[in-house]
Amino acid sequence: MIKSDGFAPKWVLDKAENWTEGSRLDFKRGLYGHLKEHKRFEFAKDLIALANVARRIDDLCWIFFGVEDKERPLVDIRDTIFEEYTRPHWNNPQVPLVRKLEDIEDDLHQDAQHLIAPVPPEFHLEYGEVNDKFVAFLVVEPRPEDPPFCLRQYGEDTKGRRFKKGTAFIRRGSSSVPVAEAEKRFLLSASEADYLRREHWQSLISSCKEGYFYECQHLSPQFEPKTENSTATAFASVLNALDTNKKVTLIKGHAGTGKTVLLHRVAYRLADQHLESVTERIYWGQSAKPDNDYIEQNLASLEVATSRIVPVLCSLRGLSLSKVDDFNQILLAHIREKSGKQSIRSLETLWNIRGSSWVILLDGADELGKPREVADSVLSTWVKTLPPNVQVVITSRLDVSQGSVDEMVALATLTVQEVLDLLERHFARLGLTVDKAGDVKKLVLANPDVVKLVSRLRAMDGLVSTCSAPTRQNEFIDFALPRSPNDIPVVEATHPDSITSTPKDLQDAAGDIPIAKVNEGDGSHLSQEVENEKDDDLADVVAPLSLAQLLIGIISEMEEQEKRRRSNFANMGRFAEDAHVALQRIAWGCEWNNNSFDMVDCEEKGWWNSDTRYWNEDIGFVYRTKQRFYAFVVPILQWFLAAEFAYDDEKDILRQKLEQRDLNRQSTKSVVYLVDELRGLYGRDKLFS
Repeated sequence: MIKSDGFAPKWVLDKAENWTEGSRLDFKRGLYGHLKEHKRFEFAKDLIALANVARRIDDLCWIFFGVEDKERPLVDIRDTIFEEYTRPHWNNPQVPLVRKLEDIEDDLHQDAQHLIAPVPPEFHLEYGEVNDKFVAFLVVEPRPEDPPFCLRQYGEDTKGRRFKKGTAFIRRGSSSVPVAEAEKRFLLSASEADYLRREHWQSLISSCKEGYFYECQHLSPQFEPKTENSTATAFASVLNALDTNKKVTLIKGHAGTGKTVLLHRVAYRLADQHLESVTERIYWGQSAKPDNDYIEQNLASLEVATSRIVPVLCSLRGLSLSKVDDFNQILLAHIREKSGKQSIRSLETLWNIRGSSWVILLDGADELGKPREVADSVLSTWVKTLPPNVQVVITSRLDVSQGSVDEMVALATLTVQEVLDLLERHFARLGLTVDKAGDVKKLVLANPDVVKLVSRLRAMDGLVSTCSAPTRQNEFIDFALPRSPNDIPVVEATHPDSITSTPKDLQDAAGDIPIAKVNEGDGSHLSQEVENEKDDDLADVVAPLSLAQLLIGIISEMEEQEKRRRSNFANMGRFAEDAHVALQRIAWGCEWNNNSFDMVDCEEKGWWNSDTRYWNEDIGFVYRTKQRFYAFVVPILQWFLAAEFAYDDEKDILRQKLEQRDLNRQSTKSVVYLVDELRGLYGRDKLFS
């Protein structure tokens, strides 16, 4: 059987039976012919059209010879070869068919060289037998680096239509049609604008509706955080910013307030707007109407463009950026993975896709890798380089874009009533008994610092998970390993910053729930004196779940969430424990009456380093106040971590160290109380019983 090296009968039969003529494939009953000028021009026109498709999609196109247009039966082309082509030596019966086909391919290349500008397209001829029928096809190869192909000279096709020099053609359905002069600039190649097929768009967009995206969209119970100084929800505010074409939107809020969840919800909503119709198809060409040179229709054709804005979410946590190209490569790798197309050339070639619009959702801009100041500057520079069809939404605790933000969405702090309402919904979801739910609320409301802490959604998750778990002794403190303070000196803070931890509206929000009074010198928020209660035993006021257990559960869940967010980091478990111990050391070693501390001084003493500092800051345990000073988010967090660090020491040694702190101070009393609770969880006696 005569066949070329690249001829596969099954592949040919599949195309003939299952494909239809379109942007990449043209069926011909016989060869074009070389003896008449208009037939050579017809070949040039079809070859230009398919070559322009190939350079756009960066993939092969074909012209089949020996296939009927309609019913698509195979037709043996051997009988028609001599009608369209001839060479003097073909009269010799000894000349094999293969030699004749090589001559025909040479003629086709000569015609392309003569009729097509600026250079002839790359193509070759394949041939062979399928079901005893001899057929052939041209393989048109992509040339993405070349300019659009067009006519080198004036010509006339087989239907008598005349086309001037420089006319470009493209495929419209099963036809090769001229491109209006004004539209030739849109004939981009794959090297200028990447070509994503429908399945690539589908994969990229649907990736924002799966896994954590879905979980964030369907949280139970549902909660809509507000924006500062507004009744609008943060979710609606971000969508409105995108709808009104704000270039850069910053979602700003404290650690653990729900910025990441909000960003994933926005991504899900944008992806969900595509519904089942992820793309619409667009092509360029001319209308048959003389009064309309160009018409664009949403039919199957060359270009596949997204019908709506395309969301792409990328986490910035831990990324080290020293130059703009660093981030370009990170984001490009992310899009390649999510779209399933590894050959995407660059971000620029994506932005250049005609009709496309993008929103890049960047989570954790304040958590960039070291040095963060350099990474922040790189990110700000990158944002300024983006074209008009690309918008950006950034989450951060700080304004990291150096004045280039067009819309600020600042997350409002939850009010006490909102905290209680959200707790009620969580308790209902968990099926907690009325008594247990009421006991937990009493415990929370008796300690305003806890209210302030759980106003952050990440801490709220910790409280809820603690309430839903068993409350056996030792259940919650497996990770609170015995620590010895040794001879760590007290470091007096030199910065006057402190946190007010008693909300004014606590009494109103609590209703008739007994509230612990805050009296000077009696242990502050940990006072056992309760309104209308003569018995000062905390066990009479709160549930069996102790304050120490509650704080352990909150802290543990906040750390676990951060570990999950950084799951791709090596040795994360060991590092998280080291960072926890580092914060314990600072909590114990620094002044307790003022919850701020000198960051540099702590680093010089070896209590923590930049990695453990960033970790605890990113979780939301501490925050930066001014220059070198940090503060614990609430005083009770420092007191508890100090107690956790020292509780397992020998009783007499620990009493001595606490007495050195002045037991008359309310902060010291608070630490003592928490130490006793921790000791009680292990059945030890109290320090000062």
